[in-house]
Amino acid sequence: MQPHPQQVPRAVPQPPPARPVTPGQPYRGTMLPPDFILPYDATPDSPVPLYTPVPGPTGIAVEARYFPWTVPPHCYRWLAGPRIVVNGHRIADTAWGTTHIPVPPGVHHVRVGTVAHWIVGFKILLATVPAGKFGFADAMIPVVSGHCTTVHYQSPLNNVPAGALGPEPRETFPGWRYYRVVAAVVGALTLLIGGLCLYYTLFE
Repeated sequence: MQPHPQQVPRAVPQPPPARPVTPGQPYRGTMLPPDFILPYDATPDSPVPLYTPVPGPTGIAVEARYFPWTVPPHCYRWLAGPRIVVNGHRIADTAWGTTHIPVPPGVHHVRVGTVAHWIVGFKILLATVPAGKFGFADAMIPVVSGHCTTVHYQSPLNNVPAGALGPEPRETFPGWRYYRVVAAVVGALTLLIGGLCLYYTLFE
């Protein structure tokens, strides 16, 4: 009599071999995957952020957000979404907000980015997002049994900078400096043209 085959549980991304990732040490001196993408504003000399697991379902919780003034939220949710990759495996059914990913204890390589399905076009503050993938950033996330580790992702305002990825959300979204420069240039040109028009109107 043949034994009944055992049911195979739903596969979850397995942790890579143990890596000595020490919070507080510079990225430069840490053993990271060769294709590791530094988060927004991070440099090789920046310290590795500290992630603190809290009691909860064992796994990783990715809080993905986008700048709400880009386009109406219901439009952006349809036109673009977050992409989450854990240990090289793409996670299905991801969405803006919280995505919980059950993973075994260990240190996991997490990559989060934004995928724009269609050209969003000109948006408020002259922001454009082309169809494609952009704003990716990586983190090494520790997970312990009976605990959940939260990582916050903020999609950039354009496709130039990396996304923000860390244990806490940033006050500003990646790419905001670009729009401050654009606003300053547009404001200066507006004042200049307005002044010239007023001058020729009054003195010509």
